[in-house]
Amino acid sequence: MMAMIVITDRRSALLPSNGIAPLSPASVQDPNELLRRPAASAGRVNEPSVDGLVSKSGRLPLQTLLAGHRRRIVTAYALSVLENTLRLTQPLILGWAVNDLIVRSYAGLIVFILQHLAFMLVGCARQMHGVRAFGRLFVDATSRTLADGSSPVGQRLPGDESQAALRLAQVRQSVDLLGSAVPLAAHAAFSIVGALLFLGWYDITLVPLCLVLLVPAVLLNAADGRKRSLLGSRLRSEQERTTDVLAEGEPRSVRRHFEALLRWRIESSDSQAIRFCLMDLFVLGVLATILVHFCLTVSPRAGDLVAVLQYVLIFVAGLSAVPQVARGFTPWRRPA
Repeated sequence: MMAMIVITDRRSALLPSNGIAPLSPASVQDPNELLRRPAASAGRVNEPSVDGLVSKSGRLPLQTLLAGHRRRIVTAYALSVLENTLRLTQPLILGWAVNDLIVRSYAGLIVFILQHLAFMLVGCARQMHGVRAFGRLFVDATSRTLADGSSPVGQRLPGDESQAALRLAQVRQSVDLLGSAVPLAAHAAFSIVGALLFLGWYDITLVPLCLVLLVPAVLLNAADGRKRSLLGSRLRSEQERTTDVLAEGEPRSVRRHFEALLRWRIESSDSQAIRFCLMDLFVLGVLATILVHFCLTVSPRAGDLVAVLQYVLIFVAGLSAVPQVARGFTPWRRPA
């Protein structure tokens, strides 16, 4: 049962809710950079303008983006909140079921089955509704934005393509924020805060023991972030040479180029693996400490111990998602 709960938790964290592939920094140019570029030609007639479509920071105003879609988006977020709430109650009810089964009672097991079925149904509804809600938002916003700024048919002007790319990138970035970054942030917040509240309910001493993990998490993520930024810039710089290297067609140059790409990817992957291993060592230490403390001082029932371990794992999962949440909001924190 414990494995089932952990898998369920990871599923809800990883499944996208907007049905739109997230923007890749390597494949889509920064919209703010596009905004700062000068016009392709001076004195254009009927020059498409982004005024009113994007804010001064180069981003689509959320009020404009959400026009006609608020009810669907609110429903999607309500389902996400309900799903996270049910997810947080799973360890508690699982512990109840274990304690009841030990004394030959099936009441807790029945409640656990019903609760898990509700969690599955809500998760399924959230996923199905989210794809439709944010997919329709993307289609509608893209159609309106590109139609408002396009030139008449047969009168395409130089620079129209870059203006269209700008608007498309802004819409995609905004939909990614609403459909992926916000739900993931809510998932992480529920995991961290909710797990600490339930752990405090079982034993208040468990809360500071879990908070100790914040120190290595912050230090390791800061160090990994700096290294990832450095390796990412080197990788992008090498990727920009791909077209030229292939155009030259010199076998040795092509091999050196792709070996360099492989080297940067391997170094980045190794850095991430080392960070995970180091963080897991701290998690293992905290889990061992909690087991010793909870078993020797509280004398818990078996179900309570199962629930406590589950809440510690949920807290760790939420903590691990924080860097991904920060990366999801990074484009919206950039200055104009």
